[in-house]
Amino acid sequence: MKEISKRRLVYFLPVPVIVTAVAVAQIYFATFGMLASSEGGGFGMFSTIDSPEARLIDIRAIDSEGAEIFIEYNYQGSPVSENLIKKIKSNPERRLLTDFADYLLKARYVSTHDRKESLRQKIESESPGFEWDAGEKVTDSKLYRFATNDDKKELGDSIVRLNEVTLQMWSLTYDQNTRRVSTEKLGAPVVLRE
Repeated sequence: MKEISKRRLVYFLPVPVIVTAVAVAQIYFATFGMLASSEGGGFGMFSTIDSPEARLIDIRAIDSEGAEIFIEYNYQGSPVSENLIKKIKSNPERRLLTDFADYLLKARYVSTHDRKESLRQKIESESPGFEWDAGEKVTDSKLYRFATNDDKKELGDSIVRLNEVTLQMWSLTYDQNTRRVSTEKLGAPVVLRE
């Protein structure tokens, strides 16, 4: 009888050990890595809204003329990788935020307005008779995106440099008493100046 019990123990003991190891690894990566709590087994899936998807990166930028501008960093073709953004949101360490702010400070930007206007002029000059959609008015905008090599060629003097970047992480929180979702700051802001 004891022989059968020992044999069962040898065969079935690894199962709880493996399950525990997987659970610990998932909890670790959901807390410190690039894994949302709803991924990799679903531990904590409904227990919190503090996941990478519920965190926001607020970017305040001051251009070389002292004007506040808004930086668009999460568009298709952006040089900022989605993995970097997910990593920052998953684990908003000061070092990661500082590296991202340094990258933003060193980059060059172009106004989305300037780029649209340049495209309109180019298309109209190359295609006589083409009319820009009158419904879409090109207006002055404080929304900027990363300058590409084409932008640097076409809009050379419109390329903007930054003098200051401030990054602040925010997290969505849920108050059960008021039943409202609000935001709260995660740590101190990172401020870099040229």
